[in-house]
Amino acid sequence: MKTVILEPLGGLANRIRAVESAYNFSIANNSKLIVVWEQNGWLNATYEDCFESLPNVEVINLNYNGTSVASKVKRRLLDGYKYYLKKRYTSSAIGDAQIEELFDKLGANPQAIKASVDSAVNGKGIYIKCCYEFYPNLNNLNLSIKHSIRAFASDFLKKNQCDIGIHIRRTDHVEAISNSPLHLFKDQISNALAQWPDYKFYLSTDSAEVAQELQTQFKDKLVTGVSDRRRDSTEGIRSALLDLYCLGSCKEIWGSDKSSFSDRAARMNKIPLKIISLQTSS
Repeated sequence: MKTVILEPLGGLANRIRAVESAYNFSIANNSKLIVVWEQNGWLNATYEDCFESLPNVEVINLNYNGTSVASKVKRRLLDGYKYYLKKRYTSSAIGDAQIEELFDKLGANPQAIKASVDSAVNGKGIYIKCCYEFYPNLNNLNLSIKHSIRAFASDFLKKNQCDIGIHIRRTDHVEAISNSPLHLFKDQISNALAQWPDYKFYLSTDSAEVAQELQTQFKDKLVTGVSDRRRDSTEGIRSALLDLYCLGSCKEIWGSDKSSFSDRAARMNKIPLKIISLQTSS
């Protein structure tokens, strides 16, 4: 049996789509799947902190955190271990750059590049290092958020029943900041409340300033279950998963431009996703 090794890159939503793609890819190619999960500044939590296990999938957690000399040495050793895995179990490799080239050439969706990705497997197997949804979801897989987080979120939603989920991406996401400005979300909320005064909104954002500004304006019409928005802490990642679950449990999501988080939340329960952007509002 061949081996597929996935090293998912980026933050939470990017890793979810990469893992789901690799799972479908490994089944389609009758291969064993190994997920090399890196704990780092982008996502400081183990796979098991975030998700329930997948059948017949091996997860290797590697902690890349730390600034000391010892931590730097450890990272060099972990890089060596990943190199060993690549040489031991695979004969080919594909990364973000190659997948982007396939999207540009064949079409920006997983189905368009499926045949090309399938043909990349040869010899013992393949090492995939990416943040993309590179393979169609043939098995209708939704990576299951950790049960304890889902239970907490369910209790929260029973006390705070929300109609619309709002995801406002800020910090380092240039396109979301420029194309989905805050005033557009405010306008959408105000217009909705004018028609449906009893509506409630669940807010997910990585900006404490945005949360405070909206809660000041809309008061009890807007709720959030998150107290820690740091990606470099395990609790912050758990809060992000809480957000993901709560957003996906609403009737509809208003999301930020080019945000994979908005997209993944909507896919959880196949609810409508409306991107709030300057392009769609003009």
